[in-house]
Amino acid sequence: MPEPSIRHTEVARFAADRVNLRREDAKEFREQVNRLRAKLEVFIKEHPDYGLIKTLLSGSLSKGMALKDLNDIDVALYVEAASAPRWTRLNSSTGSPSGSTKPIPT
Repeated sequence: MPEPSIRHTEVARFAADRVNLRREDAKEFREQVNRLRAKLEVFIKEHPDYGLIKTLLSGSLSKGMALKDLNDIDVALYVEAASAPRWTRLNSSTGSPSGSTKPIPT
């Protein structure tokens, strides 16, 4: 059987060099998110009408699936429904924002 033209070691090296986010970079991005979360929590403590429940790192970085060319970092903010801006509340019968007849694009 002929040898493969590309070996596993070459694929692994390519992934490490060009595709995979380095552990040190992922750590710095997570620390950046934690600093943002801390600032948001202070702001919301000063403005209790926002009704913050919790913040979470989400998306590819949280799952350990982020690529080297990370374009964004996803942070989820959970707030009490009553304190959410009106335009963010869905009308359960239409799947649209309250007061709107247009469905939200998916």
